[in-house]
Amino acid sequence: MKNHLNNPHSHAAGNIRLAFLLNLLFTAVAVGGGLLSGSNAVLAESVHNLGCTVSLGLAWLFQVLALKEASARHNFGYGRYQIAGALINGVVITAGSIIMIIESVEHIVSADGGHASAPGMMLIAVLGIICKGISMFRTHNGKGVNERLVSLHMLSDLMGWVVVLLAGILMLFVEIPLLDSILSIGIAVFILINVLRGLADAFTTLMDSNPIPNQYDALKLAVSGAKGVHLLEALKVWSEDGEHLSAIVQLQIDHEVPVGEVRSIVTDILTANGIDQVYFDVKQ
Repeated sequence: MKNHLNNPHSHAAGNIRLAFLLNLLFTAVAVGGGLLSGSNAVLAESVHNLGCTVSLGLAWLFQVLALKEASARHNFGYGRYQIAGALINGVVITAGSIIMIIESVEHIVSADGGHASAPGMMLIAVLGIICKGISMFRTHNGKGVNERLVSLHMLSDLMGWVVVLLAGILMLFVEIPLLDSILSIGIAVFILINVLRGLADAFTTLMDSNPIPNQYDALKLAVSGAKGVHLLEALKVWSEDGEHLSAIVQLQIDHEVPVGEVRSIVTDILTANGIDQVYFDVKQ
């Protein structure tokens, strides 16, 4: 049984939980503020923040599940649930971004820039900067990939609200009726590009694609040349969760070298290249 005391996964779960609760509260405030201020840019960020909150909730859930041992039902652990959650969240955020782009384009075509309230935009943006800043601060020193990705996500969101704040300040001095709609398109496109990249990565992991193609040939060469290896029949590398790497090694080994020694040497080569779990099929 794992010891949860001082467990970095448990500490990370607490940090992600705080980020989730802050973003959940702020999402409600941002949606209401976007409707009251009439700002498409604020609404665009609010739609993204809603998807972000769902993502944080799932990240928290999976971080808690990471504390559990593999079971008879889940022999490989719970990594695949994280990929499924990423795919679901990606689809939701993609749909929201596309809807926001369509609505903003309609405003531009009809020359209806709306009547966004600059002070209202600025107030919501400041709240967003505070919320995202606290969340980023709590997770930026995380050791696990999940927590580090949450921190990067919070940094991206923080930048989006900084842009909204600057636009609100500019609108105090310059009358640009379509600025808000143009800004909302820019934010939505930026979010959409990053989400599509994330979806591509999640789909690649789901299909058990090799996560280290650039170093694969060198890795095969290193294993083939290891002491006691007569023939490397196959080396298959994959990731269950997009974070931790596993490998299956099928070997023919020399009779004069002990099997345990060969396994140890090959394991050292693979773990030195970032592979966490190694499975062997050895023939003499």
